[in-house]
Amino acid sequence: MSNPIHYLVALLIALAYPTGLEPLYFAQSPFSSLIAFGVILFGISLLSATLYGKRCSPALFRLLRTGIKVLNLFLFAMLIFVFHFPLFIWDQLGLEMVPGFDAALVLAPFFCLMGSHALFAARGESRIRADGSTWKGHLIFGIRTFLAFSLFPILLLLCLQFIFGGIPAIEKISIIYPFAAWGIALSIICLFLLFAPFYLKLAFGAPPLPKGEKRSRLESLAERSGFRYRDLLLINTSESRIANALIIGLLPHVRYVFFTSTLFHQMDEGELECVMAHEMSHGLRKHLVSYFLFTLGYLALATGLQEILAGIGVPVAIVSALFLLLFFAFWVLLFGYVSRRFETEADLYGADLLEHTPESTSKATRLAQALHRVCALNGMHPSIGSWRHYSVSQRSMILLEAESNSQIKKKWENTCSRLRLAGLAALVISMLYGINFTMRNLERVPQARAEWEIYENASRGWKLLHEGKVEEATPLLENSLRGSHAPGEIYLLLAEAYEELGRTREALESRRMAQKIGVTDPRFRLQLEPISPDR
Repeated sequence: MSNPIHYLVALLIALAYPTGLEPLYFAQSPFSSLIAFGVILFGISLLSATLYGKRCSPALFRLLRTGIKVLNLFLFAMLIFVFHFPLFIWDQLGLEMVPGFDAALVLAPFFCLMGSHALFAARGESRIRADGSTWKGHLIFGIRTFLAFSLFPILLLLCLQFIFGGIPAIEKISIIYPFAAWGIALSIICLFLLFAPFYLKLAFGAPPLPKGEKRSRLESLAERSGFRYRDLLLINTSESRIANALIIGLLPHVRYVFFTSTLFHQMDEGELECVMAHEMSHGLRKHLVSYFLFTLGYLALATGLQEILAGIGVPVAIVSALFLLLFFAFWVLLFGYVSRRFETEADLYGADLLEHTPESTSKATRLAQALHRVCALNGMHPSIGSWRHYSVSQRSMILLEAESNSQIKKKWENTCSRLRLAGLAALVISMLYGINFTMRNLERVPQARAEWEIYENASRGWKLLHEGKVEEATPLLENSLRGSHAPGEIYLLLAEAYEELGRTREALESRRMAQKIGVTDPRFRLQLEPISPDR
């Protein structure tokens, strides 16, 4: 299944521009970024074709795939911060004033890099699997999983950017009443999560599981276990032969359990029951809810850190780097740590949900055998794990040991109970931070109103100046300097207006102030030539 982390990191990189530390050489040539992108895309395509053109072990294939994705991120960062690709979108396409849409276009080169890599990776995966799968099947399924898992969070973030940057009323609220803006943002996030199962159903084009003995067995298991859901759906894996299942939905009425067609058709009723028991356990043990609570805690931590760093005047570049590190620590390290333990609990709890069979095979053995069967269908070696799952060999060993030693199962349950408590603690911390944030912002509403007026004057002045209405723009820009932290860009805009009006001395003084304060936007930094003290 597609991993959205690389795309989310790419979006954070795109949104971090500009930091004020970018080299300016290529900023003077807007089309150099297109040339650089062409060279980078050709290089990645050539590298992918070469590496995936040879047969290799599954472990080496996964290492290569991860390595090229990381390389794509590095090259995309170069395209943003060295070759200034956003300037091409803003200046040449004129989309700087279209929040959300401009960021989507800035991401386009990364999508192309990942798409080129996916094309050749699909060919490589079809070579190393001996199950009759084709590169076309892997490519089509890869596109579907990208639409389902990677594009969804990107659409959420771009939607938030458009709402808070493109709707004047909400933009005003976010500046004067930041706590209300947080309420709006969380409402939108919850709305997206609520409709996520329907989005995935649409992205996968997943119909209900066909009626028959297999579906009846799964429905009976769910009914006995008290597991509620909206429907059981089938994902057509075509010629990719991917065997997997997943559960999506925080609430029972909007919850789907998905099975890939390979898994559904290649496994018998008993094996599918084991898979269903594992997936049901995620819902019954509230794993999805815990992930959501941890995310709320992460957002509170990130917001608090941003507030502290802004208060002490930490440079934008350092703040962006810290946020990338925090994002990595949360989604890769913490999420991976929690996920591996929740997956193990789903195995142990799922085994208990199974019925005793007439054969002598125990519940734990049945589930362990089903795990190995899924592993075999995917052409994976059972000793290979991932950042979200322990290896099948390790999971099977835990299942069998817990069957003979109840203390092992209790130990895992206690660990996961503590993690659920940590999720609740994250919720409490988020609520306390929210209350404190609200109280502090209520106290500074008058100041925030003044800041909004200053911001509005600056925005209107900038637009009027670009429209050639210098006399109307000048007083607005002058009024925008009333704030205690007016950026250097405003002084440069005012200097431009003064020069148009023939007020040379005032223009020079504004440029000196801009140079003293400093600017972030590369276009303004290019204007700041050294000014002689005797001028």
